[in-house]
Amino acid sequence: MGLQVELLPYAYYNTLGFDPELTDYVAHIDDSFIDDLVGPLYSKNGRKPGLPVAYFRMHYLYFTRPEITSFRQLCKLLRDPKNHAWRNFIGVHNPARVPSHQSVSDFRRRVSPELFEQIRDEFIRQSAQIEGFLEDTLAAIDSRPVYANVNGYKKKRCGCEDKSACTCEKTFSDPDAAYAAQRSKVNQNRFFVGYRKHSVTVRTSQGPMALMSMIEPGNVGCQGHAPAGEAGPSD
Repeated sequence: MGLQVELLPYAYYNTLGFDPELTDYVAHIDDSFIDDLVGPLYSKNGRKPGLPVAYFRMHYLYFTRPEITSFRQLCKLLRDPKNHAWRNFIGVHNPARVPSHQSVSDFRRRVSPELFEQIRDEFIRQSAQIEGFLEDTLAAIDSRPVYANVNGYKKKRCGCEDKSACTCEKTFSDPDAAYAAQRSKVNQNRFFVGYRKHSVTVRTSQGPMALMSMIEPGNVGCQGHAPAGEAGPSD
């Protein structure tokens, strides 16, 4: 982020592997406060939970590594002996002690969006302390598609016996998802089913950094339907 990784001692590389992004994270972010935020969410009388910081760092890997598509795959990769750098990063050095994907999902369920926002705000606060990192003179709004995991086209999912006579609205299997338009690309439908993520970003010395994001259902301006004359999204 603000530090030339080439200046770090060689032994430090051996600890974290040769991943500049992970090196920057541990060199500049103190995430120990996550223990205090998340710890009270677990019962003191039950089984002792794993470190909340380890769970959070597993989420960090999940969302920043495009090759990881599920928590199950993440845990499998972390147990692979060759991925010692990732285990060192989350603070679990023994492959046999890597948390299960169920425990990672449980962590995500317990931590509300509001709590994740508190974690994000603290990260931004710490980033602001790094001289020359945030460039607050320019900001931008970025919007990108978020595809919904829908199962087929819209249909009536009500409890009415006569679906043909009822006035209930048809929905996707994800009821909040809607049709939306996206930038045209080769061999890609112009329309998709899902949401749009709008982010306010600020420039940094290492590229754009999101300050706030908001996800809304997709909208093409015609009550969630493809415009006349256009083909709708392919499910």
